[in-house]
Amino acid sequence: MDDAARDDWVALEYRDLSSDRRWWDDRCDQPLPEELRAYLDGLRRPPSPFTSEAFLGPAMVGITTDGRLRYDLAPVGDSRPLYLDPAPVETWIESIGTQWDAGCRKLLAAHGLVERARDILADAGVDLDQFRRYDAFDGVGYRVKPHRGGVSLSLYTSDMPDFLIRVFDDDDLRVGVTWLSPDDYSERVALGDEQLMSPYSAARTISRVWRDAALSPYSDGPRVDARMGAVARWTRAQGALAGAEVDIRPRFANAGGRVEISSWRIRLVGPRGESPTRLGSLALEMTAADPGTVTVVEEEVWGSESRESLPVREAMDRVRRAFPDTTTAVLDPAPAATVYTKENCIACQMTERQFARAGVDVEVVRLEDHPEVVERAREMGLMSAPLVATPDGRITSGFDPQRIRDIAALASAPPGAGLAVSQPRPEGGIAASPAPERGRGMGL
Repeated sequence: MDDAARDDWVALEYRDLSSDRRWWDDRCDQPLPEELRAYLDGLRRPPSPFTSEAFLGPAMVGITTDGRLRYDLAPVGDSRPLYLDPAPVETWIESIGTQWDAGCRKLLAAHGLVERARDILADAGVDLDQFRRYDAFDGVGYRVKPHRGGVSLSLYTSDMPDFLIRVFDDDDLRVGVTWLSPDDYSERVALGDEQLMSPYSAARTISRVWRDAALSPYSDGPRVDARMGAVARWTRAQGALAGAEVDIRPRFANAGGRVEISSWRIRLVGPRGESPTRLGSLALEMTAADPGTVTVVEEEVWGSESRESLPVREAMDRVRRAFPDTTTAVLDPAPAATVYTKENCIACQMTERQFARAGVDVEVVRLEDHPEVVERAREMGLMSAPLVATPDGRITSGFDPQRIRDIAALASAPPGAGLAVSQPRPEGGIAASPAPERGRGMGL
């Protein structure tokens, strides 16, 4: 190969089987030719990305009693014993060289596949450099080894789900995730069937599995600051109520042999990609170093963004304003109108009955309990009960059948069909009406 002389490549280690015959079924009692020894001493290979000793051991070379050459090329990932028929040494060297070059090319390709698996883990929030190599004694750490047509990378921990990534030369990716019980290392419960998926989907799968394990109230998962975990759970619930898509991406660190979450990034996007108000999306960022502060990132429609660090409560208020609770509003809708009534008022009773017959939910308030409302109504020129106020700020007095029919029609219309934005009532109890209307009723 052209790269055979690179300085960072490793010289071949090999064992002459003629010096240690007892380990092999094939009797190799003939010394290796000097030309073959010189060739083997000059072979170099790229460093192996694999951590299993089975793929790092020396090559085995020997000549059997019937004159065949027995060898393997374990340092380049092929540990099968191979045989060459009796032939001149030059022919043997040519055959070994062809296979050695092919093995080195596979090792170089494996490096690229391993780095791709590491990138997937990094996208999922896992820094593999913080985890040690696999230790078979306690069953934790990460391990890389060859797989058919590619490589596999496995990560085992004592407090989080284990997962396996298999990357193939054909650019397909297979991810399998299993749970390894901390109490019984022989008990594995599958969290998902192994399936082919894209690198992006693989990273999301790993992130989701570890995130859910961290947020589960019954999990013996990683350490999570109580405030960070609470904000993540609350944001996911608020997003569900608002009909928004919520993407929670934690970053995981391996501190003191136990996994912990070092930071969160929680992104909310409006339903079906629709932006809430003027925002393209909104993200919350938190770190374990300062869990009481949330950085709110507002992504504008045209790609720009603004960042502001806020206390947790203010950040929650920002989320509520951008993603209001539309689901609960549908389950428990606000009253279509507020009816202020007086005792023994015929017009008030008739108004309540008309709303009930129309199937319209209204809030009934006794004027006797709110003298400030009476005073405010008189200032507006409204002199008879009942007072009927709607969320658009309009208020009328007295029994008005047409007004009731109009409110009923708006209440049964689809959301947003002709309804004005709801306005809160001021301290006086009722909003100012642009054009107060009067019907028949009992005097205030």
